[in-house]
Amino acid sequence: MRQLLIIVLLFVCGTVFAQSDTVVLKNTMVAMDQAMLRKDSFYLKMVLHDDLKYGHSNGWIEKKQDVINDLRDGVLDYKRIDSYEPVFTFYGNIACVRTNPDITVVMDGKVLELKLHVLQVWVKTGNRWQLLSRQSTKI
Repeated sequence: MRQLLIIVLLFVCGTVFAQSDTVVLKNTMVAMDQAMLRKDSFYLKMVLHDDLKYGHSNGWIEKKQDVINDLRDGVLDYKRIDSYEPVFTFYGNIACVRTNPDITVVMDGKVLELKLHVLQVWVKTGNRWQLLSRQSTKI
């Protein structure tokens, strides 16, 4: 009976831990979207991993500094990012997140309305989540 109680408690603690990681990561994702809209390079430097590979739906892949520079320089100007309920899968300090955002962005003076499927890979470094990889495709 004692062993069963310990197993149940470990399961409950693990579930609560995963739920809190889900909430923290979801909030981090919302904050990152807001930072993209505001061109907040300070926040982006914290949330984007140094080894970031940021794949766009047109096949263009950027590194961390490219993402920040392209926002700052107006190469990309995000006007709207509407993300819908993400699906999280956790593997220790790694999380895979799938979502289908609607995005309005200005690129080279042209307004693009995009409906995407996005896969993001996040890694927990210390007590915060950082985006390690992202790839999107048009739907």
